[in-house]
Amino acid sequence: MTNVLPALIAKRSEMAGEAEALQMRVRQILIELDALGIMIRTFQPDIDLDEVRSKQLPPRHAGYRGEVARAVMTILRTEKRPMVSRDIALRVMAERSLNTADKHLVNTIKKRIGACLRHNRSRGIVRNASGPGKTVDWEIP
Repeated sequence: MTNVLPALIAKRSEMAGEAEALQMRVRQILIELDALGIMIRTFQPDIDLDEVRSKQLPPRHAGYRGEVARAVMTILRTEKRPMVSRDIALRVMAERSLNTADKHLVNTIKKRIGACLRHNRSRGIVRNASGPGKTVDWEIP
């Protein structure tokens, strides 16, 4: 019980610092947006910048083309043992600094890994190995 209060205070302090950093980042972005608006108006003075729609950022877990496949193959090569897709997904997430405690994100990445593995199985790059119980293990032949 004596450790609870200091831990809560430390967590609050950490979160307050993070909030301040985010506010500073938002201020900087707004300054940059204003500067861009001034430059745009230099070339087209009558533009209504409120009509320009915001571009949605891709989710943080989105990867470049082939990035997941390279990560999966690297993991299978270094492990040199059959692995289930969930373990591969957790390793990929850890390497990309993604939250492995987020169950929804783990399932999303696991589905991507599974699709990658099935695609590579059809090309003969990986194969299924018999795992304990009903699990499907993957390995490089």
